[in-house]
Amino acid sequence: MDNFNNKLKELNTRYFLAGNYLIDLPSNFNHELKFEEIYNSYIEASILKGVVNLTLLNIPVEVVIHKPLKQVHRYEFEEHFGFGGHCEGFSLNKKIIYCPKYPIMPFDELFAKLNLSSMNEDTVKELCLLMILGGYWNKKQAVTDFLNFSQSEFGISEIKADNVFEYLFQKIRSS
Repeated sequence: MDNFNNKLKELNTRYFLAGNYLIDLPSNFNHELKFEEIYNSYIEASILKGVVNLTLLNIPVEVVIHKPLKQVHRYEFEEHFGFGGHCEGFSLNKKIIYCPKYPIMPFDELFAKLNLSSMNEDTVKELCLLMILGGYWNKKQAVTDFLNFSQSEFGISEIKADNVFEYLFQKIRSS
């Protein structure tokens, strides 16, 4: 278990920068989400915000989804939603998961809450999602590296990072 905990900490050190990680929901993502209009002072624009509460490895996680309300030609707005300059690629249907800038709890507290006695594909996927949605990693490469580690360490069959994110979208749909 120490090897496992050390790997999570190593990936946090290597793949964490103070900033947000955005996960694009697929354009064909159909799920009735309740959005409320909020003002985001950083991007100086009103946007739509939806919240989905998930449980990953018995730890509650709040998933915040942002959606544009209208096109705003500001760098911060374009960066926030992952549009190109001059809102290239703008779409009112764009939805992003806005992950926290910093971990939701210290590693020691997280490790105390994790029950990873039997690792399987779903456990590995949920752990990867917890690490991203909990603010521990904000690079997709961390997921890939952890999946490679899981394959060699636990004999978990080959899982791709895209499978992890598809698992997330399925969990949101079923919530």
